[in-house]
Amino acid sequence: MRTTLSVLIPVYNTGEYLRSCLDSIISQTYKDFEIVIVDDGSTDGGAAICDEYDKKYGFVKVIHNNHSGVMETRKTALANSSGEYISFVDSDDYLDSDMYEFLMGRILKYDADMAVCGILTEHRDRTEKSVNGYGNALYTKERLLAEVYPTMLFDVSTAHHGTPPSFCNKIIRRRLIENALMNADGSIEFGEDAICTYPCLLDSEKVYFAAGKYFYHYRMINTSMTHTYDEKLFDKFMLVPLMLKRAFEERGFDYSEQLDCYTARYLLECIRKELLLNRSRPLSARIKKIKKYLDEPRIKNAFDAICRYKFDFALDLKLRLARRGNILLLYLVYKTKRSVTRSGAVDKDEG
Repeated sequence: MRTTLSVLIPVYNTGEYLRSCLDSIISQTYKDFEIVIVDDGSTDGGAAICDEYDKKYGFVKVIHNNHSGVMETRKTALANSSGEYISFVDSDDYLDSDMYEFLMGRILKYDADMAVCGILTEHRDRTEKSVNGYGNALYTKERLLAEVYPTMLFDVSTAHHGTPPSFCNKIIRRRLIENALMNADGSIEFGEDAICTYPCLLDSEKVYFAAGKYFYHYRMINTSMTHTYDEKLFDKFMLVPLMLKRAFEERGFDYSEQLDCYTARYLLECIRKELLLNRSRPLSARIKKIKKYLDEPRIKNAFDAICRYKFDFALDLKLRLARRGNILLLYLVYKTKRSVTRSGAVDKDEG
């Protein structure tokens, strides 16, 4: 039997937060939904929690997989769901109880392809808002073309994406998700939201942006990508702009400069992690590795593009040091900033 909304939850070793996540969905004031949980080989007791909810609630379905990564887990969840609309939730996050009532209300009222709300990022000591840079309104294709697409990947006024790439603060029509997700490379481990979210936006005819509505709570925990180092991070990230470029070309959109700025902004984060989190190599080897990447023409073009604009002093300095290959000085900037942050200052700049 087809339901209106399917809530899809990939689970992997988030047992500490899983009950909170599932309870926040079950307690939604909107009730016409099913929950599809795919346990991706959890080893921390999370699989048993999934089975507990499966037995307790008739609208919960659980699938157990061998560990295959988030993209394949999401594909499995989608293939085993029946909803006309799809929402993804990360299993260590939680929702306000009226999130689906509000967003589905707008979707059904306007026959929209997508509804988007704000995200509250929950740190240990503070909460930060991730703002969609658009009004609290329905955006038809005309408005999407004029106001959303030109800044969805990178908004010069904020130095970030206009639309956060997260799947989890959105409800999306099923056929758009199927087209984007099922055709995506299942081996992607970085930027997996972006390579699906932005094509879905481009394929949408009507999108409702709920400005000022922060229903989704994203837990910033120390096991997340933000706090961990991956030796292959540069290579993994560079697959993302390549896939986005292909998706844009297939749809006849040319946002090459926006994509270059997006690429440079996230590469700066890759550089930060290489400099500060790589404990296996001496600093000289880390600097050499970074310079090798910065010598690639497509990366040079990305930093040339973003450096045409002016940002706040700290970000502007880091971008220009990276563009010029002054990596030792960039390292000292990051080290100084981290020392100040640890002494009590609030660090609001991701890169």
